[in-house]
Amino acid sequence: GMWGFRPVLNRTMASIFLNKMLNHNLIKRYAGRGDQTFLTDHIWPNIQDHVLAHDSHLCTTWYGKNSQPWPTRRPPLNETSCFVGCVRPCCQKMKPPFGECPIACRPKNHTDWTMC
Repeated sequence: GMWGFRPVLNRTMASIFLNKMLNHNLIKRYAGRGDQTFLTDHIWPNIQDHVLAHDSHLCTTWYGKNSQPWPTRRPPLNETSCFVGCVRPCCQKMKPPFGECPIACRPKNHTDWTMC
């Protein structure tokens, strides 16, 4: 996935996050693909109730807390494997690592979308 924040909305929290991200002793514990664990441990607990998140598959889990459906329809499986946060190489003609999105995670005005 990808994430970002607007420091101007909460300068105190932005300073805390920046200090954590620049703390080499902390960051080296999250080497390789540990970025998701770092976010789970240090960022998510502080922002989970103050976030705009789009999720098409995990909206009913704690990861999907307060998430909204993607506003655009995903192309059919046989066209592309492009999705936000894909592990490279992306956008090849191959089956993506997910199936149909659950009805609960679909846009309310597009519950017919099976790929979202």
